[in-house]
Formats: sequence, C-alpha cells, structure tokens
Amino acid sequence: MNRQVVFLCLALIAAGCGGSMQSEAAVRIYFCTTGTCAHAVTQTQIVAATRRASKSPLVGKVILVSKEDTLTLTPKRPENVERVAALFIAAPTYGIDKIVYPSGP
Repeated sequence: MNRQVVFLCLALIAAGCGGSMQSEAAVRIYFCTTGTCAHAVTQTQIVAATRRASKSPLVGKVILVSKEDTLTLTPKRPENVERVAALFIAAPTYGIDKIVYPSGP
C-alpha cells in the first residue's frame, strides 16, 4: 500500500471519530409541554432559546427537533459541553423542562 492511501485511510478514520465525539457531546434541551410543565413552551420562547444558542461562540450547531420539542446543541469543542448546557440551566423563562448532557469523566 502506498503512503498516500494509508494517510487517506487514517484521515478518514480520524474524521469519523471526531464526528462521533461531537454527537456524544450534544446538549439536549427539552422544552415544556402540557404533559411536563404547568404551561407549554411558546414559539417566542423557542425562538429566544435558539437565538441564544446560535449567538454563543461555544455552540457549533443548533438543531430544533419539533416532533420531540427539543433543541440539540453541539459544542464547537466537546470539552465545552457543560459550558454550553450552563447557558440554559438558570433560564426557566425559556420554557425549558430539562437539559440533558454527558457529564465529565
């Protein structure tokens, strides 16, 4: 096998590992529904939470999953997962039921 092929294979494996680490480091924000909170989240609260996440330099990707009433945030760096979650922990005005993220080692 020539060196370029070996290098390409190693690069593809490394890229795949990085992607899986990023998905493991995702923060999931579950919005209030009539079944989980006194009041369901409003569209205004969802937009505000999405904007807050999008403006943070810590967040790399923001995905709203409307079927599940969740916002999935992928940190730019996996080690910042707790800092990304902390953007919302003290923010009950955003209509957030719970925040789920992997804790440290």
